Amino acid sequence: VLTMAREFDVVVFGATGFTGSLVVEYIWRHYGKGVKLAAAGRNEAKLKKTLDEIATELDMPEVRETATIIADAGDDEALHTMAARTQVVLSTTGPFWNYGSGVVAACVDSSTDYVDITGESPWSREMIVKHQAQAEANQCRIISFCGFDSIPSDLGVLLVADEMRRQHDVALARVDTYVSAKGAMSGGTAASMMNVLEKAGMSTTKALKEMGSPYELLPREAWLKIRQPQVTTPAYAPEIERYICPFVMASVNSKVVHRTNYLLGHKYGANFKYCEQMIAGSGVRGFLSGAMITGSLGLFMTAAWFSWTRPLVKALLPKPGEGPDREARNAGRFTYTIVAKGEEKDGQTPVVKGKVAATQDPGYGATSMMVAESALCLVKNRGDLGNQFGFGTPASIMGETLMQRLRSKGMTFEIVPDTPKAKL
Repeated sequence: VLTMAREFDVVVFGATGFTGSLVVEYIWRHYGKGVKLAAAGRNEAKLKKTLDEIATELDMPEVRETATIIADAGDDEALHTMAARTQVVLSTTGPFWNYGSGVVAACVDSSTDYVDITGESPWSREMIVKHQAQAEANQCRIISFCGFDSIPSDLGVLLVADEMRRQHDVALARVDTYVSAKGAMSGGTAASMMNVLEKAGMSTTKALKEMGSPYELLPREAWLKIRQPQVTTPAYAPEIERYICPFVMASVNSKVVHRTNYLLGHKYGANFKYCEQMIAGSGVRGFLSGAMITGSLGLFMTAAWFSWTRPLVKALLPKPGEGPDREARNAGRFTYTIVAKGEEKDGQTPVVKGKVAATQDPGYGATSMMVAESALCLVKNRGDLGNQFGFGTPASIMGETLMQRLRSKGMTFEIVPDTPKAKL
């Protein structure tokens, strides 16, 4: 428990990286000196350079005075010292399987809250198994998946579940999320994806089975007996009158949504099904686009899977530290259309539709906002969060409180009136 006053509200670990520097910039831009912030990384000169660039960009010379902390991902002593000085550590240092474990351990030991932007579910599972008991005992909140994966999905399902209860007083039978996104990939994201596939390639069959399960982030005894739906080929979705195809983040996002359902005592329902897909478009063009996305995704996964073709894929992807420029980030956007079917009532299947959207690049502009607001939610809204400790999800611990913070920064979380032929 945080009895002692801590020196900092938030320490951004990985502040010199592409996303880390965007997070520091975001917090300065929106909160100025209202947040006690420190920038942490391996290299003092790089940290100073990053702060200097942000100060120039924002025309705020005081950014240069941001406290810096030198800590290497492999230096446990430095990580513990860092964690003990702050209320929350916000980590952007991926691949987390390579660089993230020491930071989580340090936060758990120091009773420090923690958020990150990983999409590496097998690593997260490893951390849960290793540290859950101690994290609960030390009353800290450890929340991964606080970026584009998986906040829109996680909070989006919570939104429609609450509305379904309010309107119809039933649990969810099935939720379909339709994703429309425009944005570029950064080197860090690419490295994390490659890392998971590389680790998977070296795994045992048992480990692979767990990785492939939508219930990977649940204790084994809590796995549901239900087969979850999955989109593997292009198809027509009559609900939205568009062609759909597989979405690259669907598997990770689904795991987080199922963990939330488990942590909230199966609030969504004991037989809840969840499916996430990408909108390819309408008409012949939509079908062809869906086929092309499906094909290239399959090709990418296959080539990344085998050790002899993996270097080819790596060569084509952006390097860590690289990412879309400001103009490209501002041109990015995403919309999630969430269609929820409730459990049958009086012979009827109630339907609730929700929308989650942001008007900036999903992986960067929106991710830096989402993870920064997650960290600040743990600092500024601590009293509103109830007594859930240990390894939570954005929706299970921060839920509606985080949704309000993100709404106030221009993100959309809304229930869409279910009119026939609703425009997407």
